[in-house]
Amino acid sequence: MVKSRVMDFLYYIIISILVVYALMSAYLYLFQRSILYIPVKEMSAPANYGLTNMEEVKIKTNDGINLTAWYAKPKEKESVMLYLHGNAGNLGDRTEKISNYLNAGFGILALSWRGFGSSEGEPSEQGLYNDARSAIKYLQNLGYKDKQIFLYGESLGSGVAVQMATEHDFLALILEAPYTSISNRAAELYPYIPVKLLLKDHFDSISKISKVKTPVLIFHGYLDDVMPISHGRRMLEAANEPKEVRFFEHTGHTDFDFELLSKIMHEFVHKW
Repeated sequence: MVKSRVMDFLYYIIISILVVYALMSAYLYLFQRSILYIPVKEMSAPANYGLTNMEEVKIKTNDGINLTAWYAKPKEKESVMLYLHGNAGNLGDRTEKISNYLNAGFGILALSWRGFGSSEGEPSEQGLYNDARSAIKYLQNLGYKDKQIFLYGESLGSGVAVQMATEHDFLALILEAPYTSISNRAAELYPYIPVKLLLKDHFDSISKISKVKTPVLIFHGYLDDVMPISHGRRMLEAANEPKEVRFFEHTGHTDFDFELLSKIMHEFVHKW
């Protein structure tokens, strides 16, 4: 009798664990994009953030989404940066970085992803790829050639930048706090759940970077607990030459010295 009760109790525990596991997996599957993407949907004009030398422009994607972007022409014959921002917030949260890069002489097209800021739509992997392709086409229509454009992919945007660099031969590819893939990072955060089977958006940069012929420069902080520096190291190892890296000892995910980055980047893009 006692043995039967013990078996019943163990059976109940096992069933309860399986139910909780199934519910957690279902939640992550159904709401994964709400977990992955953290947009702020309100955004003002660049002048209201102190960027008086930038204008707000509208870009329509090939799937009919209206995007907002900020644009400034390069000084003299400098290159133009396609800035692909990271997760959370909007372009207004990145004005210090953008201002430093403008001061370095670069032209910038800073793209607001679908679902972020005042851009229409909802974010997804393929949606962000379409956004970047439309931004590239916008620059091409302004007269820029691929070798006059360099990509700056910040965190989430690094995966989009890598994909675009497999489709074009740009002047340079700059990756700030890049990841090997969203799948790999999710597996680190949720080791007991088959996230690679559940994820809709993978951004598998590690499998694509070897196809990139564009010169690569990586920035990553040792103190980054959002995207560990191990991801940056692996991306560096997999990238083709020419490639360079700057690892920063006292830097986390977002607290870079942007004036220093602008100087490093200015030197790098003018090598090629």
